[in-house]
Amino acid sequence: MIIVLGSDGQLGNSLKKTKIKNIKVLFLNKIKCDITKNRNVSKIIQKYKPSYVINSAAFTNVENAEKKKKKSFLINSQSLINLSKLSNKYKFKLIHISTDYVFDGIKKTKYSENDKTNPISWYGYTKLEGEKNIIQNSKQYI
Repeated sequence: MIIVLGSDGQLGNSLKKTKIKNIKVLFLNKIKCDITKNRNVSKIIQKYKPSYVINSAAFTNVENAEKKKKKSFLINSQSLINLSKLSNKYKFKLIHISTDYVFDGIKKTKYSENDKTNPISWYGYTKLEGEKNIIQNSKQYI
């Protein structure tokens, strides 16, 4: 089973259009699974025991992230600590979708995940901190 978090966003809606044969996919929006509510996330993971969790939940409004710093940091960074630890406890692979906003945009060629990060916005900073939280707390992530 696969759980997709943040299923009502742009990425989540795109994933809904992808048909996977013989694999159950559970799409959860913010109402059904708010990733900032640790106990709620834990109960859902415990109930469904997914093999994979795709996290497409994020505070993605770049301009609004500058105004709502606490909320954007909670969603894009802090909530990923809990999700990462759950990936270890329940042995699912965490697939997290980040952004090119973790880079400064100066490079003239395409970026790769190995390039040096240098976010120039709060949104980019929160997404980078989220990546770091996953790397530090999960044993199984992409």
